[in-house]
Amino acid sequence: MKIAVCEDCMEDTLLLKHFLGGHNVSIYSDTYSLLDDIDNNKVQFDLYLLDIFMEESMSGIELAGELRKIQEEAVICFVSSSNDFYREAYDLYAVQYLLKPVREADVRKLLDKVSKSLMRKENQSFLFSRGDRQDVFRTERSDISAAENIRFRSPPRTGQCGNIREG
Repeated sequence: MKIAVCEDCMEDTLLLKHFLGGHNVSIYSDTYSLLDDIDNNKVQFDLYLLDIFMEESMSGIELAGELRKIQEEAVICFVSSSNDFYREAYDLYAVQYLLKPVREADVRKLLDKVSKSLMRKENQSFLFSRGDRQDVFRTERSDISAAENIRFRSPPRTGQCGNIREG
């Protein structure tokens, strides 16, 4: 899983990085450098862990608002020493809100939740074949507006309809 951690406290950053071991983690100490990578370099992450209180830059809440404009489906988790921002986190569709000091068990639950969500999202595609079935391609369910089966050979079964297979 590709994860961005935006945290200005080195101690908290190291703890999160330790808990996220085994994942591809990118560390940002300010919100502007993360936003620049996303906006200008077209970098995308599976999960964004955002500290709410950032000393030298915009808050994690403000960053999440900007992030939503660029990547509407971004998976965001807030990390904070205060529980005063639950409402804002909810309004920004945060997947989780972790209180500091962050516990490893909470990070594991978060990663499990996000992994399951990513697997469901990946499974929302279809495989199409043309003619002799040697030319096969995959498309996302969200990209399909209509489908028609020209050569219907057998009654539709779960996950399959003629030349269209759910993948």
